[in-house]
Amino acid sequence: MKRSIRKKLLNRTLLILLASIIGCAIISTFSMNAMIKRTNGTAASITETSVNDSSDALISLATEQAKEITSRSAQSIDFKMQSLFLSLQSAADEISDLYSDPDAYKLRPFSPPQDSPADTYCLQWVLPKDVEMSGDIQTETYLLGNMETLFSSMLRTYKNILSVYYTSSTGVNIGYDNTPQTKPPDYDGRNAFWYAPARDSGELYVSKPYGDSFDRGKMITVTMPCYNRDEEFVGVCGLDILIGDLSKIISGVAVGDNSYAMLATKDGVFCVSDSAPDDSAEFMEHLDSNSELASAFTAKGSGILQTELDGADVYCAYAPIENNTNWKVILVFSTDTITAPSIALNGTIEAQFEKSVQTTQKQLVIVFLLWIAVILTGTLIAIFSTRHFAKRITDPITRLCRSVEIVGAGDLNHQCNIRTDDEIGVLSDSFDKMTQSLKEYIENYTKVAAEKERISTELDIARQIQADMLPSIFPPFPDRNEFDIFASMTPAKEVGGDFYDFFMIDDDHLALIIADVSGKGIPAALFMVVAKTLIKDHAQKGEFSPSKIIQSVNTKLCEDNESSYFVTVWMAIVEISTGKGKAINAGHEHPALRRRGEDFKLIEYPHSTVVGIMDGLPFPEHDFTLQPGDTVFVYTDGVPEAQDASSELFGTERMLNALNADPDAELDALLQGVKASIDDYIGEAPQFDDLTMLGFTYYGTEDGS
Repeated sequence: MKRSIRKKLLNRTLLILLASIIGCAIISTFSMNAMIKRTNGTAASITETSVNDSSDALISLATEQAKEITSRSAQSIDFKMQSLFLSLQSAADEISDLYSDPDAYKLRPFSPPQDSPADTYCLQWVLPKDVEMSGDIQTETYLLGNMETLFSSMLRTYKNILSVYYTSSTGVNIGYDNTPQTKPPDYDGRNAFWYAPARDSGELYVSKPYGDSFDRGKMITVTMPCYNRDEEFVGVCGLDILIGDLSKIISGVAVGDNSYAMLATKDGVFCVSDSAPDDSAEFMEHLDSNSELASAFTAKGSGILQTELDGADVYCAYAPIENNTNWKVILVFSTDTITAPSIALNGTIEAQFEKSVQTTQKQLVIVFLLWIAVILTGTLIAIFSTRHFAKRITDPITRLCRSVEIVGAGDLNHQCNIRTDDEIGVLSDSFDKMTQSLKEYIENYTKVAAEKERISTELDIARQIQADMLPSIFPPFPDRNEFDIFASMTPAKEVGGDFYDFFMIDDDHLALIIADVSGKGIPAALFMVVAKTLIKDHAQKGEFSPSKIIQSVNTKLCEDNESSYFVTVWMAIVEISTGKGKAINAGHEHPALRRRGEDFKLIEYPHSTVVGIMDGLPFPEHDFTLQPGDTVFVYTDGVPEAQDASSELFGTERMLNALNADPDAELDALLQGVKASIDDYIGEAPQFDDLTMLGFTYYGTEDGS
């Protein structure tokens, strides 16, 4: 049962009252909780103040000490790494001198990788597969032999250097270490991970820490580009450096008993002090979930911040190592041991705030009475508002409902004429306009439907006229047993421009034509009629050359062809007595030919230009000979370009398969088989183009020639 708007408004008033009561209860409850929290908060605030005053002083002293220790440790590591970088720079400078003034140095031959006793250091070379040890490569290699003295000195001076090496831009690789036999004989350093960064940046490159393949510990690779005197890039020089001894430096970094230090990058921890927990990598897992901590460690400069690690409140001091390593020294220390004395003050302060509970209870009673008054006031306002506006709102709505029923019954001349200064008046005006628009739309739709029906009828007539112009009686020459012809055209929904034709030029010459006009609709159909008529007219004048016929037709079609229509044409003229013929293909599909006893195959040869696009163009023809039993199959592009529901084309391969399914069938059955294959392929998809096919079988003359 439907309810009136007035009843709905009254029900809404009751809902407001109910909501007010529920709101009062909720607010009262929240007020009670707020008072309790306020009392407890006051106690906690005073306690926290006393604890913080004493804790802040201890933490301030500890954090300053942590930042100073971390910075000194970073400077120590920076000095150690900088000395290694300077040694690499000296090697790069020496290589630059070799390339800049090679005549000032002697050539020093040395060996490729070979088995050597353990821990035997030597300089050896390696070349890639595509680089031969001869000519300029050999000269460059032996010139680099002068680096052996400097390389040897670097490894003796710095015990943590595992290997020093150089790869030139030409592919020459030299290295000085005690494991030369580990390099493959065709090693190419230009493909190593350290070569391209140094070459492309033109600066020092420091790799991420990684494990040594000989289990000697963590290591890094440092490379630097080398240039000749003309600032031309010649190669990359590099070092493999063990970094395990850095743990000795950071082991001395500590603040209190529960602190430990780490050496890390943004990608992970690679070195820890002796006092660190076993699972120090957990610190970097925590870093991934703490955006503030992660951004601080990836930023430039040093600092300290407070965070939570493994459930404990800790401070993390960090300082960068000022070189190209992007490393940071990180010192972690717990706040519990620093702030423990101040926490003991908490218990003695809490007892002073028990009296605040009684004050809170009195405030709750006052709040409850206040919200009762709010509920009563809201109820009175709601009842008064409902009675005042109910009649004003419901009367225009009732009139509007009656107008809707009248229009719904079919009276489109009815008008609401409700004049109010609110949304109901706007709705009434809109409804009147809608009614008028609906009336006009129905009248216009009736006219459009009649016009559409007239156009559809005219298109059906055009399609029928187009079909009647094509030969449709088979066999077309019942008194001629030297050949057989069959053709078909299945038109698409829209009028198109496909056509076929065949006729005797004289008693011994037969013309075969299949063509496709560009475009769709009535203009294309008219162009098709003109093209078909011109071709037949020129051929029946006794001309046996398809090339000359199409040239003449092309000239005629180019005249006043302002719409730029064109037609693709395949035309052949067959001499019945000999089976010889001439054919022309003006931009049309390739024909399919079946020799007697064989399968259908496409006959592909160069196309000439389409007809009607430009006057004066040549249309070359080619000769062919048919033997008794041979069959020619020609078609328009609607056959291979038929599409299924997924827009995939039928294609010439499926067409040939359909032809070869029963190649000995009569021509009408042969063409029907191709049409059936297309129908099965496209399924429920619409046919977008005409399907036009023509088959010709040559039997020869009665004397068997």
